Amino acid sequence: MPSRSKTFRVKIDIVLASLLFICGIFGFIYSVRTSIALISYKKVKYGFFPGSRKEVPQIYNSIEASRKAFNAHKLYPQNYYFPSYAAFCSLENAYDADSREEHRQHIERAMHFSQLALNINPGEPEARMVYALALAEKGEVNESISYWESEVVKKEFWNPAHHEFLAKLYNRASDPENLKKAVNELPFIHDSELRKELIELKKILEK
Repeated sequence: MPSRSKTFRVKIDIVLASLLFICGIFGFIYSVRTSIALISYKKVKYGFFPGSRKEVPQIYNSIEASRKAFNAHKLYPQNYYFPSYAAFCSLENAYDADSREEHRQHIERAMHFSQLALNINPGEPEARMVYALALAEKGEVNESISYWESEVVKKEFWNPAHHEFLAKLYNRASDPENLKKAVNELPFIHDSELRKELIELKKILEK
């Protein structure tokens, strides 16, 4: 009877050891994939990577940054910084586009990658701003305003930078109702140039 008990314990030990070994392998693979994805991000955004003195050119091209962000996302889906940077590059490239079609493609990439980043971390600052601006660039300014009001200002009302961005979106909409809303943001505005703009706008609206 004792020998059977001992055999059973040995079998349990073997099973547990096997499980630990398998978990260790999965953990190792995960850490390698994560490291590759993070090194790729640092190389693209900052032009360097840990453990090397070799210069690596930073990437600002929308297509290239998006491709690398997509590949890194497959390796490490939890990294929201990379898609956020790809979205930023796409938006910047859209401003410099030579044609409407090129502009549209860059904006679509900006929308895709900013949404990807926000799905991982809804509070990612760069992705929120890129998403709102991309909506505005698509001509959906009211949707952009609605998003910024509900998802940013409502949750972080104390931050003057959010109110300043919202005032600019109201201005961009340019209809009378939104222009009045822009002026109503004056108490929260710290930026001196924007304050001057809104004060002048207030005078015009009061005439």
